[in-house]
Amino acid sequence: MENKKIKSKYLLIYTLCFSILFFICFGVYFIMYNKTFFRSYDGLDQHYLIFMNCGKWIREIFKNIFINHNFNIPLWNSGIGYGADILTSNAAYYPDIFNWISAFFPSKYSEIGFNIMIILKFYVTGLAFSYFGFYKKQSFWAVLTGAVIYTFSGVMYIAFIESFFVNPMYIFPIVMVGVDKLLKERKPALYVLSLAYTFINYFYFGYMISIFIFIYCLLSFCFDKDIEKNRKNFFNIILRFIIYSIIGIGISAFVVLPIVNVLGGADRIKLKSYIPLIYDKDWYSGFISGFITSYSMSSRDAIIGFGALSLPAVICIFTKNKKYIKQKIEFVLITIGLCIPIIGSIMNGGSYYANRWCFVYALLVAYMVTIAFEEFKNLTKKKSIILVLMSLVYVFTVFVLYNKANQGIIIASIFALICTFICIIVSHIPKIIYKCLYLILAIISVSISSYYNYNQKYGNATREEVNS
Repeated sequence: MENKKIKSKYLLIYTLCFSILFFICFGVYFIMYNKTFFRSYDGLDQHYLIFMNCGKWIREIFKNIFINHNFNIPLWNSGIGYGADILTSNAAYYPDIFNWISAFFPSKYSEIGFNIMIILKFYVTGLAFSYFGFYKKQSFWAVLTGAVIYTFSGVMYIAFIESFFVNPMYIFPIVMVGVDKLLKERKPALYVLSLAYTFINYFYFGYMISIFIFIYCLLSFCFDKDIEKNRKNFFNIILRFIIYSIIGIGISAFVVLPIVNVLGGADRIKLKSYIPLIYDKDWYSGFISGFITSYSMSSRDAIIGFGALSLPAVICIFTKNKKYIKQKIEFVLITIGLCIPIIGSIMNGGSYYANRWCFVYALLVAYMVTIAFEEFKNLTKKKSIILVLMSLVYVFTVFVLYNKANQGIIIASIFALICTFICIIVSHIPKIIYKCLYLILAIISVSISSYYNYNQKYGNATREEVNS
């Protein structure tokens, strides 16, 4: 009963925080500039039209069944090109259950339905992270703060550009809980079902997530104390994951195989592109400063940005010498991977380089913010000095790389230093005040990032969005 009350309380507070923050971070700018949640190209020409047609398709099915009493599911549409199969042509959309709400909105109201769909995806993303955080046995306020960083990170800005690219943000945390359940508890149900849904939702992201499942399992075997470390157990884990991965992917095969068959012959897949050894200097300066603000990597539908609080949180975790070794290695590997074009190409199926797998980075950074909640309380004087010095080095590096830092970077950097100084004195702050203060720091952090991204005076990210 007590557990039920805590869950209800969390849901209530999370919903309240989410509602306020969504308005502050996004709603106010889209309302002020009279914009809808999709842009002109790709959005109006593709995502919105398919959303609208998905609603027509579902309504037609229900009409056939309940009015015409005829179990007829239309599978061909002569209006797609010269005529095409509906499901394979719209593979990234129809398996996405959030698109199904289009059935409740007639075509003339589809814009409202599409906007609601985007809001729901944001809301569920926070809940998915919360489930992940509580499974990892993190505290109430720590999880809530991590959920704020995760849900309103720069990675989520992609929702207003390529709406279905945001899907891994709410799928990946569930998959990773499934991985842990299979790895440590030998309970396969969640892993199988979540993996199957991942591939059904879009095998493109299923491919990326599968790579990280392998890396995560390898690091878990090496560094998790509750996993028996011997050759027999190592091969048992591999066999276990192979079997249940085959089952999960096998469940999705009825959707995935026809799509793969169609895409295999697409000219776009066969395009060759130049992949440099490294990015240019501006890319790296943008990446470094974008960690606490936001940065669109190569303008290829991949954005990072985790707010000012994430800086001292990540540094704090790295000051813990014998703890969180797995998280530290993951952070270093992912950071390096994002900075190497060939890795971006591999993660994009061997095509042109693109870092659309940055959703993995978002989950890790938000989780580090979550675990730092308790760790800030245990900082020694020496570790506090290191934390301040490393934060100052980061800010100095950003200013040197940027030469003339813009206002957004300056404000975010100053607030990152404020967060740092507040976090090193938490042992002198009453517990109840610290809980609220840590959450407030996260809220201000993501609000600063969104302000300088969406305000017309600065990033003006709504300029490409369709007028409401």
